[in-house]
Amino acid sequence: MHACSFKTCTLQPCICDCNKVIKLDSESSTIECQAVESVGVSRIACKNKVSNKLEGRRASPKLAYSVYCDLHLQRLQAHQACAHCGDFCAHGQGH
Repeated sequence: MHACSFKTCTLQPCICDCNKVIKLDSESSTIECQAVESVGVSRIACKNKVSNKLEGRRASPKLAYSVYCDLHLQRLQAHQACAHCGDFCAHGQGH
């Protein structure tokens, strides 16, 4: 089972970092979205093209910066990513 769930995550005060944008190294070759969807017990990587490969974002200061497609940028800004692990919860029990 995915390590982050209601039973294992401790509630934290909101420390949103989703609107902070960091300019990444121009030599970055990442062109696929780095979002991971948590669906039940499965984790599925997004394969969409990123909106801007030079803009890194993250759900909280504890996480590394990642690049996202338009869909996951919207979901990040709607606080649909776990601030503990960074996964997006698509269905069922989640974060």
